[in-house]
Amino acid sequence: MKEQQTTKRDLLLTAKDEIEKILQGLMPIKFVKSDLYIVNQHIYSKLLEIDAILLPHKKGTKKTNIYSIDTFVNILNPMELSFTYTLTPVLKRKQISDFSKIQLSLAREYSISTKMLNQEFEEYVKNNDLSEFQYDDKLKELNSKLELEKQYFEGINNNPDMYMDNKLKIATQPVLHGQIRYYYINPNGEKEDMQKHLSSELPNILIFDENSDAKKRKDNKIDAFLKDSIRIFGNVYMKKD
Repeated sequence: MKEQQTTKRDLLLTAKDEIEKILQGLMPIKFVKSDLYIVNQHIYSKLLEIDAILLPHKKGTKKTNIYSIDTFVNILNPMELSFTYTLTPVLKRKQISDFSKIQLSLAREYSISTKMLNQEFEEYVKNNDLSEFQYDDKLKELNSKLELEKQYFEGINNNPDMYMDNKLKIATQPVLHGQIRYYYINPNGEKEDMQKHLSSELPNILIFDENSDAKKRKDNKIDAFLKDSIRIFGNVYMKKD
């Protein structure tokens, strides 16, 4: 078992090294906090070869999901071939809606908030020449906020059933992220687009061919013509009357 685990670990390390070698030959587009690699179908096929080696170890469980190139790169369009794209900076919040997960985070969120309120008070006092009356007023304001937050925290902990029906969410302050909208031609020859957030943790991969738009539209037109035509000789087709 130990030998098998070592082999699998080495397999992942080898896959990581091979992917890094492929990406080292490319120049990433750096956007907001993300790296975007524009790759052709040939380079993508090399990534798929690595994925095919890992795939037999992926058994559909959380533990084995690591046996995929998705562990190392963020493939934006595995099923489509993009012919153009746009990049946009957007503000994005992390959020938690599952009440059981919110419960696990409440103590931490409460502790952080209490600490921040006290720090803000200390900074304000330090940076402002306050009279005794002003100091007491700011201290009263701080204690009022702390007491209110304490009541909310204890109320949720003591009466969780009152807050279960989507009444609470945890939402972080918005952070700037990169967003991509890529365009492709669907199997019917129609132009479509897809919008996705760029990963700030993994290299982002866009499979791209700027000529795929023209090729697919041209192929779609000739297919439509051939459907209503007859072959008269060689590669010559004539539209039916």
